[in-house]
Amino acid sequence: MTSQRIGTMAIVVAFIAAACGGGGDGVAPEVALEARWQCDVQRQTFDDLGALDAELNVRLANSGLTRVDYDAFKEELGASAELRNQVADEYETYCLS
Repeated sequence: MTSQRIGTMAIVVAFIAAACGGGGDGVAPEVALEARWQCDVQRQTFDDLGALDAELNVRLANSGLTRVDYDAFKEELGASAELRNQVADEYETYCLS
């Protein structure tokens, strides 16, 4: 039953993400994904880390990104104030508006 709810939620989230489109004009897909992930993950409850990881993998696939792409982006994010600012701006646009 729990995995069925998670699967249903993943489909709903994927549908909403597709309906909303990508990030704002000129926003890299990794930036849009990270900002939306940071926002949306706060609003969800996951039964375990595996469910959280599965949801992230769905979002990566829907964005045309791989886990390798995402991991490289996260590493670059830690070293780049510019990228962090881009994520913060996209987060504000998506989550706080």
